[in-house]
Amino acid sequence: MNKFFIAVSALCVSTAAFGSTHFLPYEGVAGVERGEGGTRLERHGVDFWTTGTPPRAYRVLGVITDKREIDVFSGDAVGSKKVAKMVRNAGGDAVILTDRQDRTKGTYGHFVPNMTWRHGHLVRSKLGGGFINTTTATDAITQLTVIKYLD
Repeated sequence: MNKFFIAVSALCVSTAAFGSTHFLPYEGVAGVERGEGGTRLERHGVDFWTTGTPPRAYRVLGVITDKREIDVFSGDAVGSKKVAKMVRNAGGDAVILTDRQDRTKGTYGHFVPNMTWRHGHLVRSKLGGGFINTTTATDAITQLTVIKYLD
């Protein structure tokens, strides 16, 4: 069972590597915008505005698009260390969450032989058999606008 768990864990950890995070700089007249307020989460030295806009003057620097498979190990783009590093490298102070789409890719499963659920615990079965564990594979595509505070 330990070899099975290690193999599944390694597969799950590697799925995070299939994601991608890209920054594209804004091109155009660099106007000053002023937000009206919202909800903010501070992580890794960067403000993540999850609703609304910051109640202060700011300038748009670009857009980050983050695509990752949703699983136990991948985390979320909002609050991620990777996104925060990209924001700082672009000269930004914060991001505004502008869009998130979850896309279901399908369902997969695997058979776990000689195991059964008993009293809420997975136990080895002497009678053979087993159970099928199914999981839905989903990607999250998150778009974040990178901004620089002006005041």
